[in-house]
Amino acid sequence: PSHDGLIHAERIRQFHLAIIDGQIPPRLAPTYAEGIGFPMFVVNYQLPYYLAEILMLVFGNPFVALKGVLSASYLASAVFAFLLFRNYGSHLASFVGALIFSYLPYRFANIYTRAALGESVALMFIPLVLFSLHQISKQSRSGVVLLAISTFGLITSHTVIFFLFLPFFVAYVLVFL
Repeated sequence: PSHDGLIHAERIRQFHLAIIDGQIPPRLAPTYAEGIGFPMFVVNYQLPYYLAEILMLVFGNPFVALKGVLSASYLASAVFAFLLFRNYGSHLASFVGALIFSYLPYRFANIYTRAALGESVALMFIPLVLFSLHQISKQSRSGVVLLAISTFGLITSHTVIFFLFLPFFVAYVLVFL
């Protein structure tokens, strides 16, 4: 039980039905409004639903897809946080920092209480954006590509989170780099 779990599971199902109907990219939730359709995916973030679609094609269960995307984004955020912290400390300090980032109460509230799919996926990209900015400062060519991919992932996961963290990204570049 969660605040948005049932809503996201239904949206995952509607996204899956739209893909099967040939809507690429999906725009209408095909069975809403008594079968007429509802343009839900025009304004809703889409990357989390594309990730869930992979699991829907394999398992066919929207709840498994929801839990799978939440779990994968949680684990990937810990890995990306470790990579970021590795630039500033030892392996042990980076591991502890990644654990602290992973076990923040806000993260658990996002996953277990709220089941905030878009926010959870977006939080995965925050340390990756910072890591890619650090790679760019070290003159790494892969840093630019990584920054483009991570920014794309952040914007398409949850645009509001991107705009909330944008001043922090600018401050990170100015202060730390």
